[in-house]
Amino acid sequence: MSPGIVKVFSAVVDDEGEFDRKPWGAKDIRWTGVLEKRGGSWKICQQHMSEGKL
Repeated sequence: MSPGIVKVFSAVVDDEGEFDRKPWGAKDIRWTGVLEKRGGSWKICQQHMSEGKL
């Protein structure tokens, strides 16, 4: 199988939600990843998230 079109991305995100019916959140999360276009749609091939403390 030959590789499709590949793109990389990076972002800093704030994430909020609920876990076990309790509020949850994280700020300044570093997110990086690799996307590949397969059969006309983009698929995440790899991703990583981590907290950055400066």
